[in-house]
Amino acid sequence: MKTTIKLVALLIALLTALLLCIGCYNEANRVRTNLAKEADAFNCVRRVTVVDCITNIVLFQCEGKISITADRTDNQLEILIEEEGGTYKKAIVGLSDNVTYLVEDIYSSYVNPYQYTIMWNPKMVLPFDAKLSD
Repeated sequence: MKTTIKLVALLIALLTALLLCIGCYNEANRVRTNLAKEADAFNCVRRVTVVDCITNIVLFQCEGKISITADRTDNQLEILIEEEGGTYKKAIVGLSDNVTYLVEDIYSSYVNPYQYTIMWNPKMVLPFDAKLSD
């Protein structure tokens, strides 16, 4: 009897926690997550501008299909740029107390806040090689 009461109490607590988590995850968070994924997949055109805040001089600027990562341990901004033909360039910008950066989405792709994608590696699902015959 005590085990059943404990189990019911645990299930109620888990359900309450789940409902609270679902309520916290709103549309803005979904859109923010989807935009970040689209940008990291090089589907958005962005502009990155690095500015010296003391002199107001633009130190670096690039535009294109860009993915960025702020590496806080090394105080640097790592920028990956996709070029035509599927080639990539990497730029690393050192950050300091007086250097800041701005990332703008110039041409964003449409992001559906309700859409999600599940991708499977076909070799994991069907572990054999298929050969087509005429």
